[in-house]
Amino acid sequence: MESASLVQFASALGKHRDGLSGNNTFVMYTVLADAFLQMTEVKMHEELADAGVLSEFDESLGKAMFVSHQWLSDTHPDPDFQQLKVLQDALRNIIAGTSSISQALFSEVVYGRRRCFTAADFAPGHLHIWYDYFSIPQSGGHRASHGRQTAIQSIPTYVARCEFFVVLCPALKHRDQKRTLSHATWGERGWCRTERAARELSTHRGGYIIIVESAAHQTLLWAGLSMRDAPGEGEFTLDGDRVLIGRMVTQMVWSKLFYYLEHKQFHNYRFLLNLQAAQYFRALDVEPIDGLVPGFHTETDPSVDCKGFMLERFLHQNGLRNIFARDAAGWPPICFAAMSNDVVVLQALLDRKVDINQATSKPEAQVNLPAKLTALAIAVLVRNNEAVELLLCARADVNYKDGFGGNALHTACAGNNPHGVRLLCHARANLNQQAMPGMSPFMISCACGSRRAMKEMLSLNPDVSLRHCLHVALMFAGGGSADLVSVLLAAQANVNEQFRVQIQEPGWWLLMNAMGVRHRVSPSRLTLLAYHHYDATPLMFSILSGSLDSVSTLLSARARVDIRNYRKKTASDLARQMLAPSWLIEVCSTKGEQDADAPAESDTFCI
Repeated sequence: MESASLVQFASALGKHRDGLSGNNTFVMYTVLADAFLQMTEVKMHEELADAGVLSEFDESLGKAMFVSHQWLSDTHPDPDFQQLKVLQDALRNIIAGTSSISQALFSEVVYGRRRCFTAADFAPGHLHIWYDYFSIPQSGGHRASHGRQTAIQSIPTYVARCEFFVVLCPALKHRDQKRTLSHATWGERGWCRTERAARELSTHRGGYIIIVESAAHQTLLWAGLSMRDAPGEGEFTLDGDRVLIGRMVTQMVWSKLFYYLEHKQFHNYRFLLNLQAAQYFRALDVEPIDGLVPGFHTETDPSVDCKGFMLERFLHQNGLRNIFARDAAGWPPICFAAMSNDVVVLQALLDRKVDINQATSKPEAQVNLPAKLTALAIAVLVRNNEAVELLLCARADVNYKDGFGGNALHTACAGNNPHGVRLLCHARANLNQQAMPGMSPFMISCACGSRRAMKEMLSLNPDVSLRHCLHVALMFAGGGSADLVSVLLAAQANVNEQFRVQIQEPGWWLLMNAMGVRHRVSPSRLTLLAYHHYDATPLMFSILSGSLDSVSTLLSARARVDIRNYRKKTASDLARQMLAPSWLIEVCSTKGEQDADAPAESDTFCI
């Protein structure tokens, strides 16, 4: 139950003016998809305006698509029209029905199918494209410069007005930096992280984030790991941009907190209030928002009992009645305190005999977290290592099982927290505990693309099993899997290992065989991979999952192209079936070594 002060404050709020809208925004210029599909080169804002191609977007005209991407040269976003050609072809394929937007594999494994789009959602006559080089003034001069700065500051408003947020990240070489850009490098950029934060903090209901990696491969972004990609920890060409980012993030978080209060979404308000420092303000030179609820009164003297005073203030700002009561979503106060890294409040709770292993009782749907997460698991997930150290000193249970069956080491690996991994290993966390469908903590680091956590685990536990780790990284990690593959190959993972799970591994066995059967009646990217999983090599998994940026790494490590899986398919067969780019089909068609020996009959049971 919420405290009376929180309910009264929320009820007293008038219609809160959206902090992301107003008269200070630059006009939202877009290009109609019909015109975009006819383009053969990238022209800047001023040229398109002169040609009459730009229009001022209005929701009555249809839906808008915000395109987030990296520039392919230092001075031009797409000098050879490679990146936007991929988006054109992807839209044509979606409209024609030859390509569909898949759900992220991990999301489908854990949460089942969710609604994806139909071709009608992308009708070119009603779809409007926002792309920075089209929509923001690019020329010199004072007027254009002022318009450019205003437009950049208006990006959160543009994102909020768009139904679709597209991450355009095909694997292409940067002309000047001579490195390959991909989904992984997109996720490292501070501005790209800020645009994604704008999507997450938008008060616009619904909307989708779509990853476009090729003309035939589009995936809904899995929200489970967004909390570890703080904008301030990203890379910036100009370090001074962090100041602007800090102002934008403050405005977005403020607006979202008020939105939750106005709509009486009190758990979501608490969740953001306590997560904001780790997810949005880390590495920015601005302070998180320190509570919104007025009217705090207490008889506790902070000079006499500082911890007690801070605890009462924490309860007031979170609208919690007492230190033991859970909120409606099943979260106890100690878990919120761990999420905010408030060690003073944590210590005050422990001093008052709050159960250190008290866990959440329900899943956290908005960020795909399981139920039964303890304060330790939450703190280590969001890299609040001061809280982790305090909880470990107080003897928190490092092997408490969450709703997936994992322990705190699993969440440290998911959160890419190498220091947390070290602390938990020294506290004797179980390295072999299995989370569904049968993943050790190290496998979780592979699945979540947690490169730093992987390296720490390998350093502390050099004998850790690498069985199926290449497959798991390629199946689930998506963008960034190429770096993970390099780490695993350096650790002597077998580049030609064939994926074989037995009935003695019930989680994997049931998942793969049930999804394989489902593929015959209700196909998806997950069911296709499951249908072809048995005896598949890492190269095959990279093709089936769409992790195409890993192919060259695998081939350089002498991945064989002649091995056949249980369905008698080679990598090139699967590449053709997946409508992979022609270069991939070609490199996978080269005949290498002789076909692998047929597996023993006892190893080949597959539905």
